[in-house]
Amino acid sequence: MTFREARFRVAVYFLVDWALRIISVSILITALAKGFYSSLVDTSCFILTGLCNFFQSLIVLVVNNCPFFGLLWMWLPDVPPGYWFLALVSGAGLCALFFFFFSFYLGSKRRKLRTALVEAEHSTRADSLVPRQSPQFFRNEQSVRDVQAGRDVRIEQTINNYPPLHDWDKRVSNSPLGQILIAAVGGVLAILTGEVLSILLRKLITG
Repeated sequence: MTFREARFRVAVYFLVDWALRIISVSILITALAKGFYSSLVDTSCFILTGLCNFFQSLIVLVVNNCPFFGLLWMWLPDVPPGYWFLALVSGAGLCALFFFFFSFYLGSKRRKLRTALVEAEHSTRADSLVPRQSPQFFRNEQSVRDVQAGRDVRIEQTINNYPPLHDWDKRVSNSPLGQILIAAVGGVLAILTGEVLSILLRKLITG
């Protein structure tokens, strides 16, 4: 793995990591809001009527004016009053939970790779300062390219010898495309599992 490839992977891990976190948290918030809304509609608030009406209006306002939350609202199943947790056991809920925990796994990979890059840069910085102090270094373009090439080689060696990243680039699952495919396949499996569990739980609750 070259230095440029490692930096590219760090950037991809960062983007996918935070994209999954935003999506998963949005799904979980919408699921809780839908369960809460169902309970408010089907039950009477004798004491805090104004507060209940406020939350109902707020949820409706957000869902109607934010297309993203509106789509999530339609995707999430309707739940019986008092059984708001069924929204989390649905396909969307399990998909969100998978994305949420997988994002932390990606974050761990990104930090390990970033640590290797920092160590590689530190290990080559002292060597790269020596030729820069030589006047011939600035006048000889070939020397500049040689030094840069040597720096890339040393960084690559440091990355490949770093224990947590040993044989990192030899695994397809560690590539950016591999991580995206794992997230996609895992999300689909989570949705299918959630749909089956949701059906079973509804049958148990409704008798």
